[in-house]
Amino acid sequence: MMQRKPLSRQPETSRSTLGSELSSAVVHAAALYRPVPPVACDDDGYLHDDNAMAENDYHARLRAYLGSTMRARYRHRDDVYAATDLAFHFEEGNRAAVVVPDLMVVFGASPHHRLSYKLWQEPKVPDFAAEVLCERTWRRDVHVKPDLYQDLGVKEFWILDVIDKLPDPVIGMRLNASSVYEPIPPSRHGTLVSDVLGVELLDNDGDFRFRDLATGEIIPDYTESEEMRKAAEANAEAARGEVEAAATRIAELETLLRQGRDP
Repeated sequence: MMQRKPLSRQPETSRSTLGSELSSAVVHAAALYRPVPPVACDDDGYLHDDNAMAENDYHARLRAYLGSTMRARYRHRDDVYAATDLAFHFEEGNRAAVVVPDLMVVFGASPHHRLSYKLWQEPKVPDFAAEVLCERTWRRDVHVKPDLYQDLGVKEFWILDVIDKLPDPVIGMRLNASSVYEPIPPSRHGTLVSDVLGVELLDNDGDFRFRDLATGEIIPDYTESEEMRKAAEANAEAARGEVEAAATRIAELETLLRQGRDP
């Protein structure tokens, strides 16, 4: 593993220091998403797809895990929206004012299908956002994006480092009472806990998994879920076999007893 480098952020810039007339997109222009052609836009010209690809298979699998577990976690609720790699437009009329978090979760928003998340058409900003670092954009994710998410009011912003750029594999930030990000301190187990999601994130040599704080259970990915399902089905089938064998033996013994024979 390469030597980790200390985490740093650019000097904080906000509308209060530059003038309230400036928009978040202007203040945090360096944090905005840069589409990779060819791009697809909706009828109003807002980006919803481009040609950007995951940097490697692990980045893609981790991003898929984050999204699938959150969607499954809140599948019975009609007021929670979770998405991965979705364009988040935060200023109406400014098509460049867009970021694409690897995961975002919104409490109070319908889970219906969207081409993109347009803030002016939605009830609120995301409550949680996360980025999985890749070589192409890690500096922007680490040094620039936190100030934008803070300015927008995203309650928690997490960075998952799978390329060994940061002092720790997971960096979490949470808005304090002054709406300023503060580092999320590690729990007594050394993990980071999300107050927003009610989970903690475990790092097993870069293999990240959520643990449900309410149940203590580790939330598996799809492959692990399938293995667990098949194992449960096999155990159930074995149990049924044992019950059927026991019932057959009981029937045989009853027959012998009725015939007056020694079982």
